Amino acid sequence: MILDFNKVVTTSKGLNYNDRYEISHHDGYDEEVYYSYTYNPIFKSGGKICALWCLVQEITQKVLNTRRLKLLGEFGYFSSNIESLESACHIITKTLKNNEDTPYTFIYCVKHKLNTNSKSLIAHLMATTFDNDDKEKRNIPDYLPESRETIDLTKDANKSYDTYIELKRNAATYSFLKCDTWPIYLVFKEEM
Repeated sequence: MILDFNKVVTTSKGLNYNDRYEISHHDGYDEEVYYSYTYNPIFKSGGKICALWCLVQEITQKVLNTRRLKLLGEFGYFSSNIESLESACHIITKTLKNNEDTPYTFIYCVKHKLNTNSKSLIAHLMATTFDNDDKEKRNIPDYLPESRETIDLTKDANKSYDTYIELKRNAATYSFLKCDTWPIYLVFKEEM
């Protein structure tokens, strides 16, 4: 802000900044916030600058909405390439790969085993945002919990599939299936 003031004083012209990014701490977590700033000089009657007028408007929702609409447009563009469930999963993760709102994605599809005495739920990892273009190699970073290619949900330790983890944010509450082997549960458990 001091540099902005010096620039206005030196040039006697106002400055405008749009979509300025900052990190703000709200409700126990860091949140991205965007502002538009306008700095204008206030002159004395002799023409000398005596003050700086600064107007600030938070535009976070506008920036996020624009970014999310762009993502929806990309999904629409790539949806014509969907040939199967697997290709849809790969298209979703490819589109989300460099998205600022989704740090990473794991897509599991749950399959029921037929002709068994007990109903068996098997979740198969279909695609991640860490997949290479050849769809065969995954480069899951070390900082994420171990992720499995296949998860047998009936053999999970807690076996309570009616239990959900709630994640509360300002505008919404999200529920995730509580299952010790799901990567998202491990992330919550480790408070990452």
